[in-house]
Amino acid sequence: MAWGIATNTHRDWPTGRHPGYTLAKRLQARAAQVWRFTIDFAVTFTNNPAEQLLRMVKLQMKIGGCWRSVRTPPATA
Repeated sequence: MAWGIATNTHRDWPTGRHPGYTLAKRLQARAAQVWRFTIDFAVTFTNNPAEQLLRMVKLQMKIGGCWRSVRTPPATA
């Protein structure tokens, strides 16, 4: 994190601070939360189970535009 802050402190960016600097500062402020999975084995390394639960819903929304029930009439164009 210190390297990211030092590297990106004076880099120009059109809208203010460089995103690398902002990310390094956020990680520094929340280091305990970011690395929690290394000491608390109840915390999963990834959020794949949560993503897998939503995958089919998101896929259906992408293909059909949205979910429709039998009672809902089709959208008119």
